[in-house]
Amino acid sequence: MIQYHHGVGTWLRNNWALWGGSRLSKYFNELGIRHPDDMSGIILTSFWRHLHSQPIRLDEQIEYYKKYWRNLQEKEASISTVSKAAMSVPLKAFGGKSITLGDYAGKVVVLSWWSIYCDSLSKCDDVLPHLVKLKTDFADKGVEVIGLTAIHPPNQTEYRRLVRKAINRYKINFPIVWDEKRFTNDVGEYDRFGYSSSPQVFVISHDGRVVKRIRRFNATA
Repeated sequence: MIQYHHGVGTWLRNNWALWGGSRLSKYFNELGIRHPDDMSGIILTSFWRHLHSQPIRLDEQIEYYKKYWRNLQEKEASISTVSKAAMSVPLKAFGGKSITLGDYAGKVVVLSWWSIYCDSLSKCDDVLPHLVKLKTDFADKGVEVIGLTAIHPPNQTEYRRLVRKAINRYKINFPIVWDEKRFTNDVGEYDRFGYSSSPQVFVISHDGRVVKRIRRFNATA
């Protein structure tokens, strides 16, 4: 059923209000399942097992997802060193210049990974104004901010238009760089930059360690 996850599963997630509010989402919440993709995965797996006269084993499925999130939280709580590969990968900024994390050695870097389409989903307000203020208030204290869009490089006119719109709307005062698979998919050494949710914010210390990771950033996190 995994081949249906990004088709039927996405449809279920969006049309059955699994993001929240439906009776079904509340039912899953009571079982300890919070993420709508987990809910749609359980629905599809259970349906497949029903069609094949197999036991649904709902408790087993629930524990699988709970264990996944427990492990993820433990990983996020740990302080990890940024890999040499990730420090040296060139990230192409909007406007053409390339930067690397290594360029900011000795400074605190706040790296925000967010969706270029967040404007249409009213999610940019959750993160971008606060990053602009952070840059303004702490630049003279050795803090740098980098915005990393969740789009692989930047040949499409539409993507450039959306970035320009965000820069103008929020008066962004820090570099916006395009996603780079060699950076974000460096799972061997740098799997903490996974795609579990957006937006995400990573605080990297002056000596190159991820000391804080905030998933689904908000101003009070």
